[in-house]
Amino acid sequence: MKKILLSLLLLMIVSTPAYADRPIYIATANSYQEPKGSSLTDYQVTVDFKPEKIILKNQTESYTITDIIEENSPFYDIWLSKEAIDFYLPNPSPTSITVFGENESRTFHIPETAIWPVPGYTTIQEPYGAPRNNQYKYHHGVDITTPPEGTPVVASLSGQVIFAGEITERAWYGKHIIIEENDCWYIYGHLSSFNIAVGDYVTQGTQIGISGNTMYGGKTTTHHLHFEVRDITKGKTVHSAKDPFTVLPKPTFISPTEINVSSENHLFYQTDSIGMVRDIYLYVEKPVQEIIFSFKDETIPPINIAGLFAPPKTIICLSQDYLVSLSGENNLNTFLNYEKFFNLKSQEKLAAIIRFVDGTQQKLYLYPR
Repeated sequence: MKKILLSLLLLMIVSTPAYADRPIYIATANSYQEPKGSSLTDYQVTVDFKPEKIILKNQTESYTITDIIEENSPFYDIWLSKEAIDFYLPNPSPTSITVFGENESRTFHIPETAIWPVPGYTTIQEPYGAPRNNQYKYHHGVDITTPPEGTPVVASLSGQVIFAGEITERAWYGKHIIIEENDCWYIYGHLSSFNIAVGDYVTQGTQIGISGNTMYGGKTTTHHLHFEVRDITKGKTVHSAKDPFTVLPKPTFISPTEINVSSENHLFYQTDSIGMVRDIYLYVEKPVQEIIFSFKDETIPPINIAGLFAPPKTIICLSQDYLVSLSGENNLNTFLNYEKFFNLKSQEKLAAIIRFVDGTQQKLYLYPR
């Protein structure tokens, strides 16, 4: 108990008056920890000097935090919540955090986490690696079903536009865009139109085009976005393509033996330290088509995970990054926000209707855990 109380006393909340309810935490520490987290969740760094100011930077601006911690220690943990980061530099999110001491400083680069390229549409029509009866042997990207009228396609990651149009050597992509970043090409294919040009630098989440079914000299049989990732350190042909889900967020599948599953605990959620939904766990016994969540009288659009091949008799973990990426914004936390969770009663629950691939459905209730 003494140790817990001491830890609480050592924790300081550093914030500006305009954003006092979205704090940055600084705490003394006994050892160095590697940076962890990202701008989509939380970000934590450790320094071996006393922080005097922190500067957040993105590609166009910066924000300086000058609150000072009073305790002395060999190391200091600095924890920035997603809400604090997004408030200080909302668009685009920060790319680096620099911590300044009296005579030294240290810069930490924030890794960008990919977001879903077609907000609201998550059915996988054809996965990466599906066999092909041609010279390419297998499918080199992932096809995401889109509506016939088209829907906005956004940049999954920031980067430089190196191609936008049609070309015979990639005829099967139709109108497509290639964005280059971090030694990778990110290809968005079969677009009906695009609104960027070669040489543009686009930031994550920017609308770059409208989905379609174009193919050079014809049309694809279905409307979908072909999303492909090529590791250009290994070449610039289809043979350098890698599984897009090494970049895109996806559900985690967990063996039921790792979590105690009972008839009263088919579904539960976990929150972070300020009460925001972090992960949702649900137990399934057969492949799932879609999940619809509701809280009291509020409902969010269905989360369609068909095509991700959820194995039967397992637990699906829907991580925060995955939930955010499906809609382009954190729709779950739009109504399941930290204010409600601070006062959430044990009898209050989140309902989930799980629709299975075989056409059946089951209603479950989610409780905090």
